[in-house]
Amino acid sequence: MRSKVTIRDIAKLAKVSPATVSGVLNNSGKQTPSTVNLIHKIIEEVGYVPRRNKLRAENKRNRSKVQEVGLLIPDLNRSSANIDLVSKLHFGIEKVLSEKGIYLRSIFLNEQGEVSKKDIKGLKGMIVRGPFDKFPLKLDFKFPVVNVFDDSTIRAQVSIDNVTTASWPAQQAKNIKAKNVLSLYSPEANLPLKIRHTTFEDNMIKANIKCDVTTIDSFDFHELVNYDFVFCGGHDKDVNQVLDYCLNHKITKVNLSVVTTSDICLDKYNDLKIHWVNIDPEQVGIAAAKTLLQKIADKVEIKGRLLIPPKKYCQTSSS
Repeated sequence: MRSKVTIRDIAKLAKVSPATVSGVLNNSGKQTPSTVNLIHKIIEEVGYVPRRNKLRAENKRNRSKVQEVGLLIPDLNRSSANIDLVSKLHFGIEKVLSEKGIYLRSIFLNEQGEVSKKDIKGLKGMIVRGPFDKFPLKLDFKFPVVNVFDDSTIRAQVSIDNVTTASWPAQQAKNIKAKNVLSLYSPEANLPLKIRHTTFEDNMIKANIKCDVTTIDSFDFHELVNYDFVFCGGHDKDVNQVLDYCLNHKITKVNLSVVTTSDICLDKYNDLKIHWVNIDPEQVGIAAAKTLLQKIADKVEIKGRLLIPPKKYCQTSSS
């Protein structure tokens, strides 16, 4: 069945022209990211194997043997590939790879929580999205690997500087001379989030500032008014829950320090005091792709972490 699938079939499923599909396959760069992602998703679902004459010619000119690398998403649930963080990470990686004529293959764990050999066959390198709290993986592949959003120091790793991510909000709490501080955890806190909260809480202890610690699912939001500074290190859905509660209940005196991987419309929360740290997964993807290409080209082992600094915003309430 696979050999019978054509570009026209892909175009019909994606509701685009065959020329658009051809442009995506040849990395023309003229299509929108959503169109590119849709076509790649359909290609994987139907098992279409494109002819890569153009890519092979490009690689030959560049004297590069790299044709395809993988993005491993260590989840059993494939829907996680559609979350904002992964979409932006995917886009950042493809930004770099498309300039070299390299195709990115999305890979997921099988039902046994392992990586299938057939899924990685022919790959020249791989980027692995962490952290691995739920699925400890043996990354002993025969090709170069770069981890993202993990805190390993034994493999090439591109991550957000979680210490800086938490130290800046801690400094903001000191600047306003906060007396009652709350460290509000996500109930699904992974290793990077735990590092952020631990760093923030350690800073509060050193500054002799009272700091309560709890998770969002066990916290009574009516108690927010008892604090002058609240730190919520993620996830995005939990941050939005806190912001929306404060907005709807007109809690404007509390300083809210939040960390997100998606954008916040500050105009919507104009009456709130927000200290916002924004993590950009696209920049992580760009750095990871460049690191992986360097490992492949130089054929040397790169270890240690490359830390991407987050963006910081401070909004003072107008009330």
